[in-house]
Amino acid sequence: MFLGVKTARHHWVEISMEQQSKIEDIYRYYNTLIDSHSAILKHLKRRIYHIGTLRLLLIVGVSGVLWLLRDMDWGILVLLSVVFLLAFLFLVVYHSKLFEKRHFEEGLIRLFQNELKALDYDFSAFDGASEQIDTQHPFSMDLDIFGDGSLFQSINRTVSQFGKESLVARFKQPLSDKKAILMHQESVAEMKELGDFRHHFYVSGEMASNEKQDIKRLFSADNISCLSESRMTGVLIWLVPAIWILLITGYILHWVPVSFFFVYLAVCFPVANFSFKSINKALSSVSKTEHILKTYSKLMQQVEQAQFNAPLLQACQSKLLENPSLAPRTSGLLRKLAMTNKRSIPLPLSDILSLPSVILSLPSVILNEVKNRIATKGKPTAEILHFVQNVPMKFNQCVCFACGTNDSSASTAVKSLSRIIGALDQRFSIMGILLNLFYMRDTRQAMKLERWKRQNAGRLSAWFEALGDFDAFCSYGAYAFNHPDYIYPTLTDSYFEMAGKALGHPLIHRDKCVRNDIHIPKSKYFLIVTGANMAGKSTFLRTIGVNHLLACMGLPVCAESLAVYPALLVTSLRTADSLVANESYFFAELKRLKMIIDRLDAGEKLIIILDEILKGTNSVDKQQGSVALIKQLINKNTCGIIATHDLLLGALADTFPAHIQNKRFEAEIKDDELIFTYQLRDGIAQNMNATFLMKKMGIYPKTLIIAM
Repeated sequence: MFLGVKTARHHWVEISMEQQSKIEDIYRYYNTLIDSHSAILKHLKRRIYHIGTLRLLLIVGVSGVLWLLRDMDWGILVLLSVVFLLAFLFLVVYHSKLFEKRHFEEGLIRLFQNELKALDYDFSAFDGASEQIDTQHPFSMDLDIFGDGSLFQSINRTVSQFGKESLVARFKQPLSDKKAILMHQESVAEMKELGDFRHHFYVSGEMASNEKQDIKRLFSADNISCLSESRMTGVLIWLVPAIWILLITGYILHWVPVSFFFVYLAVCFPVANFSFKSINKALSSVSKTEHILKTYSKLMQQVEQAQFNAPLLQACQSKLLENPSLAPRTSGLLRKLAMTNKRSIPLPLSDILSLPSVILSLPSVILNEVKNRIATKGKPTAEILHFVQNVPMKFNQCVCFACGTNDSSASTAVKSLSRIIGALDQRFSIMGILLNLFYMRDTRQAMKLERWKRQNAGRLSAWFEALGDFDAFCSYGAYAFNHPDYIYPTLTDSYFEMAGKALGHPLIHRDKCVRNDIHIPKSKYFLIVTGANMAGKSTFLRTIGVNHLLACMGLPVCAESLAVYPALLVTSLRTADSLVANESYFFAELKRLKMIIDRLDAGEKLIIILDEILKGTNSVDKQQGSVALIKQLINKNTCGIIATHDLLLGALADTFPAHIQNKRFEAEIKDDELIFTYQLRDGIAQNMNATFLMKKMGIYPKTLIIAM
């Protein structure tokens, strides 16, 4: 209670027992995962301790053994040293792998703990994209889409730069095509069930989420040809190490004195660094990106190896799997086979056996499956195409093996790039300098980088776009999973219709959220909502707007049922003035309303949500302007919801009974307390509360004396 204010509770506010049970299942699910992975983490920590102790004992033991055997033959001592060194290196590698597993388990536990917080409406662990707050956007600022405690923050589970950009774009530009939305619903429903995939994807990416390098620099065509592979360069990279081998051989055979090594070393230094500027230029766009590229490669590999049924997910996956360099040898062959069987002529088994080696290079299990499918009922060639498309990863790998190439997918190509960049980033280390002097390592790696860019730079954008889409779909899936009580809306074909029962705001705690129905049966129709201050008008408008947005994104909505047409959403709830642009509050609102009129004149199908039209002018002007605007909107065959304190606007329902319906939120004063029900009712509001609240706060004195 605050200042004598109470919220009335009703049976329709409470969530059902079935819904409560579903939510409790989600809590139990995350708590169970935390317990199981905590046990794994405890075991890993114990193993890490034991391996660390073993490494220490090995060092002490080696030192003791070598001391005790110091009088033995040097050959035996060297052999023992090598054996112990190999054992130590094995323990170091194994130790580092255990550390990596530990960090991964810690990441999973942290994710599950954050999801539990999110279930209690604490989204602070996730990025709210505050930089995306835009006062000029048609609805994002009004509906609190971005920022702390926002809808975006509650849904966002992206771990890549591209995933966040993809998710932001989906919020800013929701879908308006029914078929596309239904395809997104199918994808979200599938991602919802892929919990292990989503969790591993998040943690794998989150481990490198602090990397700030701009990977988009790789997309620039200006970065492709910085180091030319001249004939002289091609000769030098082999000549320099060949001469070193000859010198070492000559020295062993006592043909070459030691002084030759120093002379040749002096020659090698300028030779090995003759392309220093070109290498720096080639590396400028990719330096220090090894780690994040390696992470992206892992994420891509997870996507490539997964199996998806939803067409949208399959399409994204195919972008990562396809290799255009193989097209003349693979897809061209399959296309030719399909062209020869346009009329679905059954393909005999003998023809299958005569296919080129590219197809026969498939693993025997897959090939036998193809044979069985063809042989049993004489299926046409299209069946081969369909089957091969369903096993793109294995097929592409086999084709690449047969064609002698390793970059069978985006993940392998990006991993290769990561290794090249890592090698170049280490060129100023002692080992890097030595390797460069002995076999021109920097030049070799720079040439590899240029070849990689020429082959793959044009595909990077599509690869990262696909990765970003999967990242966004993982956020969608997590949102759907965390809200088992939400439903997928039905999409209507006629503009406009919106009929929903028990709509609630997804950011209001489920135990406090008061749900209301909505019904806009057609276009050229407006709900005029009147009510007292704090009675729930603005929250209701945002509830409708947010659920409409979720529906157009293909996400489940906070409702018992909802049928809606995916019209474009425009709101005017929170207009702001601008000192920089020299715009008053009133002028900013007029610009907003002009934008709406212009879009309607352009033929766009809109749903319009307005709160207190023309707030920045006097009562008479406001009333006249509001009436004129509503009449104009009706004449333009649009629809929406308008909230107002001006009760006289409710009289428009008498003038346009077929196009306007009055709704209200009431506030009741009982026993000197203000009671809100937040329940939407028919008609025009009867009670106001501004004077009551002013008296409660001491702003409005009981006796008013004006000094003259």
